[in-house]
Amino acid sequence: MLILNFFFRGFPRSVLKLNVQSFKTLNSTLTSNAVGFRTVSKKTPPTINCLFNKTLNPIFKTTISGDKTLLNSRNTQVLAWRCFKTSEQRHFHPIVWIVLKPVFKFAAILTGRGFRKWWRDLPKNKRQYFLNELKANSRKILIILSLVILLSILYYVDHLEETPITKRIRFMAFNDKQLEQINEFELQQIMNQLGEHILPETHYLHQRVEAVVKRILLANTDIEEMKHKKFGIAVIDNSIENAFVLPIGYVFVFTGMLKLCSNDDQLGIILSHEIAHCLQNHGAENVSFSHLLDLISIAIIAAIWAVVPSDSISLLTHWLFQKSVKLLFELPYNRKIETEADKVGLQLAAKACFDVRESSAFWAKMAFLKNTLGDGPEIEFLSTHPSHEKRSEYLDSIMDEAITFRKFCGCPNLSYRDPRNDIETVSKALEMTRSKYFERNTKPEIIITKR
Repeated sequence: MLILNFFFRGFPRSVLKLNVQSFKTLNSTLTSNAVGFRTVSKKTPPTINCLFNKTLNPIFKTTISGDKTLLNSRNTQVLAWRCFKTSEQRHFHPIVWIVLKPVFKFAAILTGRGFRKWWRDLPKNKRQYFLNELKANSRKILIILSLVILLSILYYVDHLEETPITKRIRFMAFNDKQLEQINEFELQQIMNQLGEHILPETHYLHQRVEAVVKRILLANTDIEEMKHKKFGIAVIDNSIENAFVLPIGYVFVFTGMLKLCSNDDQLGIILSHEIAHCLQNHGAENVSFSHLLDLISIAIIAAIWAVVPSDSISLLTHWLFQKSVKLLFELPYNRKIETEADKVGLQLAAKACFDVRESSAFWAKMAFLKNTLGDGPEIEFLSTHPSHEKRSEYLDSIMDEAITFRKFCGCPNLSYRDPRNDIETVSKALEMTRSKYFERNTKPEIIITKR
């Protein structure tokens, strides 16, 4: 019991009552599209004053991620910092695509289905005529297809850029100016929805979050992208165990997440992860990747409805195709982005002199709570985020590098007590308690044999 009290010190008793419903509420709430929120009030969160010099652009806020966040929604728009360009790029406004995307997909279904019915109703001699025409003009058709493929490749290459910190090459379909209005609209909608639940600046929880955010920002002023954002803070009085950041820099933290963070080191790790999302422009990257998949999917959807012989089978094939795209492309890409944010966030936290070991300890704790009090282990390939266990293991694998980097930044030495050992101790103690309980309460099996 002493060990459990030691591990869960500072935890309100309500935190230990995690259940299946709490995790489902968390996922369903924060994966919803922010654009869809309804207006309730016009309250806006307070902003942190520029922590650099007066000539710099303002810096908005960033978010804290849980199992799923607004940044992972396919329709959530994010500002992008252009780092790698081959030429001056021309983009169409993302609102146009958001509005027309379902129209294009529905048109692809109608076009494919219409072609199938038209081809099926043709007489045999007409079918043979069109097939002969295709063979006769195969060279022209091949040239046209080659040009389409070439233009598609040029479009893709022209929209490649480097991520600001990790220098990874990625596809970005939208630029900052195109997304700015959408981001401002999203912020207003979220504030209208959550405004009445925002804690005042004088509240101790708001001051706690503000102090941690300032500590991270002040320690990372050398990062160029920091100079082009203005971060703000809003602490939401809600038991949801999560936090998120909007692309323009506003950080929303739910009080439920603050209860899960045993100390400011863990809170700093979570906030650093979300700030990493903001600096790396992962939201815009995710939207761009989804846009690319949609363009390819429209052509394939039309082909499915044109080739598959019946509507029912076409519908089933269409559904299987969409699920396959999500499982094989969208979700793995989201998990890749989350892993990158974990790595960059750990660097930001190390420069701010947080105990970086708390990162692994936090996710190990989350895994322990979910496996023990929640709905069991996560199925990673169905999630936008790596499992808690995988995140803990990955952070452990780069921990030596983070500790070395922390020392290089002139931070004080870490304490001898390694927080990663706490969860291991609690797990072993709980397992022993369970074993003793079952030994005492298991009734002997009585076997009655007939003679």
